Amino acid sequence: MPRRGALYKHFASKEELLRVVMAQHSEAVEAMDAEVTTTIAGPLEQLETFARWGIDELRREHELTRSVMKEGDRFPELAAAFREAIVEPGHRLATAWLEAQDAGIADPQALASVLVDALVGFTLQETLFGPPPAGVDEERFLAAWVQMARPPSRQAKRAPPMRDARFPTPRCSDCR
Repeated sequence: MPRRGALYKHFASKEELLRVVMAQHSEAVEAMDAEVTTTIAGPLEQLETFARWGIDELRREHELTRSVMKEGDRFPELAAAFREAIVEPGHRLATAWLEAQDAGIADPQALASVLVDALVGFTLQETLFGPPPAGVDEERFLAAWVQMARPPSRQAKRAPPMRDARFPTPRCSDCR
């Protein structure tokens, strides 16, 4: 088992290590975006690919996330760099994707925040507490996430309420 100080033979400090990892993550986000948007045609397949990649990437970076959570107060500039390199690209990518769907989404930036934060929350809960709550495994989570992310024009249409002549719809005057 390597000694704790072994990393510092390659990096002068924990901060330098974190900066290198964050730069690599930023490059990975850009490469994934380019690959998915040019090789996967269907928007739902793109959504699922983005989500799976996001979860995998968050799992790969969980030690980095823990370090920033632990050291963020001591190194606020590092926490800000983490936010800019790790958190913001996911939000920008999701917002851009939602806007490109041209599906009448009222606030793509807010929906992107909900979607990205759901992925982060899923992996953070897993990192901090173990198995997901309520027994919702990754496949069920992803299916629900994709359903939530689908633009309204692609949402499954709800059947209109059934009307039965034997039970007329009450009018307000009947409700008193």
